[in-house]
Amino acid sequence: MQGGGNNKQNYFRKFLIIFVVCLLSVVNFAPYAKAAGASLFFSPSSGNYKVGEIFTVGIYVGSNDQSMNAASGVITFPVDKLEVISLNKGGTIMSLWVQEPAYNNTGGTISFEGIALNPGYIGTSGNLISIAFKAKTNGTASLNFSSGSVLANDGQGTEILSGMGSASFTIGEVKPKPEPEPSPTPEPSLVPEPAIGVLSAPVISSSTHPDQNKWYINNNPIFSWALPTNATGVSILINEKLSSNPGPTSDGLMSQQVYKDVDDGIWYLHLKLKNSAGWSEITHYRFQIDTTEPDYLIIKEVEREHLTIPKVEFSIKAMDEISGIDYYEIQIDNGEKQTWQKNNLDNYQTEELSAGNHLLLVKAFDKAGNYISSVAEFVIEAVPPPVITDYPKKVNKGDIIIIKGTAVPNSKVTIYLKGNPENLEYETSSDFNGNFSLIIDDVLKTQIYKLRAITTNEYGVDSLPCQEFSIKIKWSGLDIGSWPKSLTIFIIILIVLDLILSLILWVGLRRSKQFKHGIEDELKKIKRVLLNLRKPAAKKPAAHRKNKVKKKK
Repeated sequence: MQGGGNNKQNYFRKFLIIFVVCLLSVVNFAPYAKAAGASLFFSPSSGNYKVGEIFTVGIYVGSNDQSMNAASGVITFPVDKLEVISLNKGGTIMSLWVQEPAYNNTGGTISFEGIALNPGYIGTSGNLISIAFKAKTNGTASLNFSSGSVLANDGQGTEILSGMGSASFTIGEVKPKPEPEPSPTPEPSLVPEPAIGVLSAPVISSSTHPDQNKWYINNNPIFSWALPTNATGVSILINEKLSSNPGPTSDGLMSQQVYKDVDDGIWYLHLKLKNSAGWSEITHYRFQIDTTEPDYLIIKEVEREHLTIPKVEFSIKAMDEISGIDYYEIQIDNGEKQTWQKNNLDNYQTEELSAGNHLLLVKAFDKAGNYISSVAEFVIEAVPPPVITDYPKKVNKGDIIIIKGTAVPNSKVTIYLKGNPENLEYETSSDFNGNFSLIIDDVLKTQIYKLRAITTNEYGVDSLPCQEFSIKIKWSGLDIGSWPKSLTIFIIILIVLDLILSLILWVGLRRSKQFKHGIEDELKKIKRVLLNLRKPAAKKPAAHRKNKVKKKK
């Protein structure tokens, strides 16, 4: 039942990744071409490390031809050879993590699932995470991807992973180059010497330890000297005393001597030559051997006033009883390695770093070249961006603009108004409660401004910009000075007025003609009536008249 639940969680996680990728990509969606190839790989992919040494390996994504915005993977490593100390997301291209990077030293796995917000990432080596490993036992340690995925930023969440790399590291003591072994019975190097008198003190040289004041990791020293032709004996001795007599007995006739597995420390070779006149003066040759790593290395972060301070100071202490500490090699995240000489400096200070989790890897080298390594994790917190709580979306030109918000208490707030072509910048401060306000009484020229703001805390660290808002400047009248929009609107108004006036004239003329025709028709009617009134009345028939008379009677 538990396995089924895990499968459901995995399916849901994959669905969530694809859904978020599609949702983010659709903002910049355009018809997409055929999906190109992407790869997941390790850097470095090989190296030699000693048992107990800590080293970092970066996980990268390459997508040269098409933008990607999601990547996930499961990495396997041998638990008998390697141990994960920490995972670091400093400098990652990922904007958010669907599954936080995690590791399991028992099962030998590392997993991650992240999203790079739109427009995603396109390039040859985008940093995903870095892993700090500790070498445990001798042998070969291999890193492999057991699964992986890279999704395209194409609005569809297209799978574009075409290859997954691997890495192999050799764990074991780094042995010095083997020196050429002398022949069992080397031929003496003979030089002419006067037959009379005691020989001069021999001049000693060494191919393995040429500088008497330096330390060497090689504990098989080789020494040579010139042997005069009339030499009859060589007396040689090594010990830890500055001055000793190798004794009156000859050790043979030879011009070279090899010693094996000499203990660490400061040693002296004492040598004298003999001829018929007696023994020469003694030559004392110093050589120094150190084959062991330093005794300890301690890294401690110096307490900061606030975790947003981007420069971090570390106390670094190391001890080597034999040859002493020579220098430190320091690497931050997957950056370049740098050499740091402690000299009179008690602490090491980083350069200004971006906000996020970081990893400090330190190697302390002794004067023979042996080293010990250690790692320290640290975090730089981001300054929270300001929050705009009140601003006018629309104002009339010339009106006062009031912007209010909240930010880190007692910090500087810089407000930007970006227009075209005018860009304005204003500064204000938040109070001890974090509230701030800004009054702008300038006459703004642009119609639409984009409003953004950042916070600078008391340590001089800037935040990311806040969410962007728009302010529209409304015109209270025609502004001829706002060229060319004002002129365009002015011309349009003139054209509209001309059309209206033309329409009024046309309607007036039409109605005038209709009125004129109406008057003419009325005049004609009146004229006809008047003409009818002027005509005499017609005489009635006689019968009709007689009838009328009779009726009167």
